[in-house]
Order: sequence, then structure tokens, then C-alpha cells
Amino acid sequence: MTINNIKSIIFVILGFISFGIGVAGVVLTVLPVGPFFLFAAFCFCTSSKRVENWFKGTSFYKEYVVRIRENKGMTRKEKIRINLCWWAF
Repeated sequence: MTINNIKSIIFVILGFISFGIGVAGVVLTVLPVGPFFLFAAFCFCTSSKRVENWFKGTSFYKEYVVRIRENKGMTRKEKIRINLCWWAF
């Protein structure tokens, strides 16, 4: 086994653990869901170039992440939608 294989395996394990805690956070209101899902996505993308390429091809990545990475921010419509959802809960 090479260092890259070991690193990949560790990131996959960390991704599944973080995803599991995130799922538990959906049921248990004590745990924050967002950070665990974000960390799981980071771990899965870091573990495999194939997964990273798939994620970069999704509409979610193209609509939200690319604009933030390019320092363009969110549109006013997105901010209003997020605030309306937040106020509803």
C-alpha cells in the first residue's frame, strides 16, 4: 500500500463518520448538521479524484460554489429565499 492509498482510505472513513454524525444531527437537535455534511463532502472529494470530478459537475456546485470561490457572492434572490426559510422555521 502506498501513502496515497492509505490517505484515501482515511478520508473515506472520516467522511462516513462525519456523514453518520450529520444524519444523527438531523434527528438529534443538539448536533449541528451543516458542518458535519460539509466535512463529509470535503473528505469524500479529497479521497478520490473521480468523486471530486463528479461533484464539480453537479448543478449545486456550478450554481453556488463556483460563484463563492470566485468572490462573486450570492444573489439577492438567494439571500431572500434563505431568510424566508430561516424565518419559517
